[in-house]
Amino acid sequence: MSADRSAPDAQVVILCGIAGSGKTTYAQLLEARGYLRLSVDEEIWRRFGRYGVDYPEHEYDALSAQVQRSLDERLVELVRDGRRVVVDRSMWQRSQRDRAKQLVESAGGTWQLVYLRAGHEVLRARLRERSRRFDANAAFPVSVEVLDHYLAVFEPPEGEGEVVTEVPAMVRCVGAIVRDAAGRLLLIQRGQPPAQGTWSLPGGRVEAGESDAAAVAREVREETGLSVQPGEQVGRVERDGPGGVVYEIYDYAATVMGGTLAAATDATDARWAGPAELLRLPCAPGLVRTLRDWDQLR
Repeated sequence: MSADRSAPDAQVVILCGIAGSGKTTYAQLLEARGYLRLSVDEEIWRRFGRYGVDYPEHEYDALSAQVQRSLDERLVELVRDGRRVVVDRSMWQRSQRDRAKQLVESAGGTWQLVYLRAGHEVLRARLRERSRRFDANAAFPVSVEVLDHYLAVFEPPEGEGEVVTEVPAMVRCVGAIVRDAAGRLLLIQRGQPPAQGTWSLPGGRVEAGESDAAAVAREVREETGLSVQPGEQVGRVERDGPGGVVYEIYDYAATVMGGTLAAATDATDARWAGPAELLRLPCAPGLVRTLRDWDQLR
């Protein structure tokens, strides 16, 4: 999902969408462009801690209302100071959206309402992925029953000056950043679309019920013949796929534990490459830039 698709030029971007529609991802993209992000969930996490751990679950609604009041005041201050802001919140009722607009206008600002519209199956798939995390933006699980309730009470914006962004289906994938004793990166030449014939990191889709670590180990073994021990996550990227699908790729460091390097399955070749050699190879789109951004071209 790209925030550039709707090209917001208003001082305040008000997001609207069901849980799992990607509001925080969208807001973070705007944050990288200089917007200040106001998030109820993150403020609750910062002030009060973890849902059901640091405070009782039944207190969530009261804490949420308390935090929302303070963020409303902060929004007005930021608008008056001429700052650009993105409001990262579900805004499931029209009355909530109207209030946010009024606050912005009363402070002399302009707004744009961005509605992230997603189908039921897309939301269920994205929420399954979110359930793997436990952080401020995934503080409690959203069951199928809870999602159905959200959909039943949600008031989609219509005729409110909204910009509609269709939310694509997400496919969770993993990649492996593996080095040999000389510090060279392990690369495979892709034998299948997308980017067939280019060089990339070994990796692929996470299968149903599979952990990221298990997927990393399996993909590296299948594509290169090497056994690896997955380590910490290095980064995450999104890549557009066919039919509007978006591949959500989590890349992990991994250490070779055994095996013999030999390309197999979806890889037509496999090799170790240092930075200079990698830069000469026809690489998958975005690979070199991403590795450079993650300080992995060394």
